[in-house]
Amino acid sequence: MGEQVEFREVVTRLLVDEGKHKAAIRYAFCGLGDQVVQGGDGSCSVGPRGCGHRLCPRCGRRRGGKYAKRILGWLAYEPHGDLLSMVLTQQVRKGEDLGTCRRRMAVKQRRYMRWLSRRGMVAGMTTVHLVWSKSAEGWHYHVHIMAEFPRGVMDAKGLLDGWVEQAGSEYVVVDEEQSRCVVEAGGPILDLRDDGGEVDFWQESKGAVARAVQYPLRDMAQGLSSWRLGGDRSVVYAAAREVLRASTGWKMFRAWGKWRQACPAAVAGAAKVEEPSEEKDEGAASPPGPVEGLGTVHRLWREARKGSEFAMAVFRALEPSVRNASDFARRFVAYCRAASTGPPVVRGAGHG
Repeated sequence: MGEQVEFREVVTRLLVDEGKHKAAIRYAFCGLGDQVVQGGDGSCSVGPRGCGHRLCPRCGRRRGGKYAKRILGWLAYEPHGDLLSMVLTQQVRKGEDLGTCRRRMAVKQRRYMRWLSRRGMVAGMTTVHLVWSKSAEGWHYHVHIMAEFPRGVMDAKGLLDGWVEQAGSEYVVVDEEQSRCVVEAGGPILDLRDDGGEVDFWQESKGAVARAVQYPLRDMAQGLSSWRLGGDRSVVYAAAREVLRASTGWKMFRAWGKWRQACPAAVAGAAKVEEPSEEKDEGAASPPGPVEGLGTVHRLWREARKGSEFAMAVFRALEPSVRNASDFARRFVAYCRAASTGPPVVRGAGHG
């Protein structure tokens, strides 16, 4: 969980206090139920089984990662128009409850999205960020937008001007950094085929386009985390409690146009990579068989640390499945190596 451990502790306490004991257990142990699976070729991988809670940073990234992968698939396999990003912000009002804050934004947001559609938006994605402002003592509720337009139809200034216009008489916060062109119209961005948005992207990609798509889709809970709120657990608790009570039924991600579906070419491309070779040399290994579940990561870890040769072998097979250099990947590799060495060495023990 990295830097989110303290936030997870606070939310677990909140769920317990509200009598949601089963949800609290699932939330507290999210990730320990991930299944290790083995293919017919002997390779191992991890099948995530999260808690699904909307205040879980890990599951939030998994949800957002699926949307990011969809957008990046279109950009990687099809010609695209100008890709622009925009953040809709409004004035933070001290003491305003979250529901009222959302309704105030929703009216303006609907008008703005209709305005974008009338001006030629080909595809779009919106995601909500819920941030408690400790200094302003109110909700900094804002909406991130990614939108694709035909070449030259819209620019960053036009997005800002349109937001002011659609807000009507209400004051809205406008800053030049709120809008920008991520990439101009062009052909498929081939580099994105190898950078298509991991479901658990604990560290964003190095490519500028992939980062721009991934950043707003990480998770809705990041604005409530302990480090954002100065480590004040009481503030984190109160903010998380209000989110849980107010956000039931809210849709945090929404797609427009072609981004509502996966890109057919991207799906076909992924399937082609996974297809076994049709060439059959004499003595060649048989195609991989069905996937077999070996147990949860947590159970196998405990068995490996007790000296189970089978469990240690599983973690040795898991290590090669890591194919990136993110902070999460490095921690996972270290985790696998520690398990594959068997029982921990007791330092300072005497010898007979």
